Amino acid sequence: MPEYKNLFNILTGAQSAADTAIGIASETIPETQTEIDLMTEYCVNADKKILPIITEIKNLQNQIIVLSNQAFAVGCGTTTDATTLNEDVVLNYKQNLNDKNYTGTDPFGGQSGPEISSSNIGIGTLTVYSANGGSGIGTLYADIGSCYSPGIGSCLVDSDCTGYATSIANLNNQITTLRNQLPSLISDTNALKEERKQLEIQRYGDLFIIGQLGERKTNIDTAKTTIQDS
Repeated sequence: MPEYKNLFNILTGAQSAADTAIGIASETIPETQTEIDLMTEYCVNADKKILPIITEIKNLQNQIIVLSNQAFAVGCGTTTDATTLNEDVVLNYKQNLNDKNYTGTDPFGGQSGPEISSSNIGIGTLTVYSANGGSGIGTLYADIGSCYSPGIGSCLVDSDCTGYATSIANLNNQITTLRNQLPSLISDTNALKEERKQLEIQRYGDLFIIGQLGERKTNIDTAKTTIQDS
């Protein structure tokens, strides 16, 4: 049957084309991975500049809470208009395509944003900084420079409290100086991560093609067998 042979040849040709495409993609992946690995080294170096700054900001914020509690313990400050101090945070957002073995259908899904640390510097597709965007670390009592509970063992006059207020203000000034360094550093690391993301998209595309074409080859085998048996 000419029709049978023609169809069989078409399917065999499709399998051959799939093999060729799989071969090309398979050769490209290692090259792309080498570029990704190199870019990751620069991402790590960029994140290393961010980590000590955010760590120091958190340290200073904790010192503020210690001072706030010490001041309140001796009668300085008030709970009226007191606030919770939330720590600053830097998050490294990840997506499925960051996984070099991911072959699913949602490469941009699976987003998560672990806080930057020495164990995850350089990861992800996007780094985000949020001032006071982290968890609450303690109470910042209001009007620390004023004495609200004068008495034995406590403040007697406002001047007994001004030292606490001054120390907290100095710490806040240090935090502001550190915060001002972060935008440009965040921009630098995100520029690198965006370029690495493009490489990861390319890697994902090749892996996905290999998987899809492998499934098609299997399906063609089934189709050819069905045709032969009919």
